[in-house]
Amino acid sequence: PVGAYLSSIVGIELSSLVSKRTPVDIILTPLVAVVVGGLFAKYCCAPINEWMMSLGAVIERATQLNPFIMGVVVSVMVGCILTLPISSAALCISIGISGLAAGAAVVGCCVQMLGFAVMSRKDNNIGMVISIGIGTSMLQMGNIIKNPKIAIPPIVASIIVGPLATCLFKLEMNGAAVSSGMGTCGLVGPI
Repeated sequence: PVGAYLSSIVGIELSSLVSKRTPVDIILTPLVAVVVGGLFAKYCCAPINEWMMSLGAVIERATQLNPFIMGVVVSVMVGCILTLPISSAALCISIGISGLAAGAAVVGCCVQMLGFAVMSRKDNNIGMVISIGIGTSMLQMGNIIKNPKIAIPPIVASIIVGPLATCLFKLEMNGAAVSSGMGTCGLVGPI
């Protein structure tokens, strides 16, 4: 995902250099975007992927060496990323997370989603609460921007539950890395 994203950015940025400069822009601009983005992907995605996977290996090894601290770090970080308008699932795929670290990641995601769902029960109908709980906590992003304090309880819950998952329950996710970044979305993470 990171290589694909960077390939798109490079293609778009370089195609903007030729945009509106020739009479055949309608052909030349997309052609430059596709060719440049494709060449970047062909020659740069493998090293980017290798680097991302090595980052995942470092996270996994650090979680094995210090499950308490890394349980907190991974749970909070991946949980917060899940709530932001970026993809925690893509992050987990990119770094190829598995094992104990992936267990902490899924717990952090679940805590964020269920935390925001429960917190919103007084302000939302049951359909919205369920949408947040087993859909996405990103629905709360506007509220978090208006009042950042509402993010504190799910983060504190992640701080508590992350080390419980890694130290006490030794929760591991050894399936597809995407599951560790899904949380309770469609119940993919827990299942």
